[in-house]
Amino acid sequence: MKEAEKIINQCEAWSKADQKNRAAAVIMADNTQKEVYMHFAGTSRDMGHLVNSLMNEDKEFGHDIYAAACVYAHKHIEVKERDKINAVASAIAEVRKEQKGGNDEK
Repeated sequence: MKEAEKIINQCEAWSKADQKNRAAAVIMADNTQKEVYMHFAGTSRDMGHLVNSLMNEDKEFGHDIYAAACVYAHKHIEVKERDKINAVASAIAEVRKEQKGGNDEK
């Protein structure tokens, strides 16, 4: 069994052991063999939280994820839907900025 498959299987078992409280996403690529291994478990909201955590961990990495998401959106999501998503995202970001500012003053 390949090492990547072992890792994927372990992750899958871990996430299945407590589906209510665990979300998982693992993506590994082997460019020499042109293979990609992936496992994800949880709701799309869970996956969004995981990606957000990755983006917050490293600004450059966050920028690259955002760029990839934008390319995906322009290719697969209608303009009106993108506009709705952007409006909601802007509103959420503004509220969080205000909340953060309020917490800093206390």
